[in-house]
Amino acid sequence: MLLRLILLVACVQALGASAFFSLLDPRAAQLAAAARVWNMRFNTMGAVGTNDRLVAAFVRNDLNINDPVFTYAMGCALHEPYTEKPPRNGISNIFATVVFVARVAPDKWLAWLAQYYDKLDPRARATVLGTLRYMPCAESYLVLQAALHDQNEVPMEVTNPIPYWPLRVGDIAYSWLCLKLTEHGDWPPAFDRWNVISPTHPIANRDEMFARLAAFWCTNSPAILTNLPHLLQATPPSTVLTPVTMDALLDRMHRIPLVTNVPFVF
Repeated sequence: MLLRLILLVACVQALGASAFFSLLDPRAAQLAAAARVWNMRFNTMGAVGTNDRLVAAFVRNDLNINDPVFTYAMGCALHEPYTEKPPRNGISNIFATVVFVARVAPDKWLAWLAQYYDKLDPRARATVLGTLRYMPCAESYLVLQAALHDQNEVPMEVTNPIPYWPLRVGDIAYSWLCLKLTEHGDWPPAFDRWNVISPTHPIANRDEMFARLAAFWCTNSPAILTNLPHLLQATPPSTVLTPVTMDALLDRMHRIPLVTNVPFVF
């Protein structure tokens, strides 16, 4: 009885304020306890550079994205707002962690997103979209382009007394896509002043920026994507990312509903 109580408390702590996992799920307490190991691994990934061979080899060769404990730990971590001090789940910087995974195993990262992207809340989706900046593959551009359709607002705290409009997930995708185009030398210098959408941009201005990017992308994307490496054309081919998986991810992104909370479900 005492052990069950301890496991239940651990489960509640792991869920935190997000409450995206059902306490009625009989796996919840067991997963919460097992996820502590992943919390330590996440902190290691977030603290080391991508040239750390041991950690990179583990992610590239041994990470099982279908492991429910990994998914549970990742889901809890992504739904915790970033803080300078480790939050309840013990993750100090989940963004650095997912950037590490995206850099060393981009095919696994996209395959995981294909299963769970639409289950993440707007803040978590905004976090994972930032990882695409560090993926030079053509697929990363396609994912950011698909995310432009997401009109859900990202919770944020603004202390400036100036007027502002909350950033939407699509606004954040716009900024990352423009940054990638700029770094790759594809974004016209004349468009530099439209690189980033900030909370001070009125919605009407954002719509103009989206229209400008859409016109540019429609005309130039075939040439841009042709000159980029493709994960789906890698040799040897990925065992987790297939054309079907990639199409499923893009399709789910286009179908993101306009809601504020999406329960995270295995």
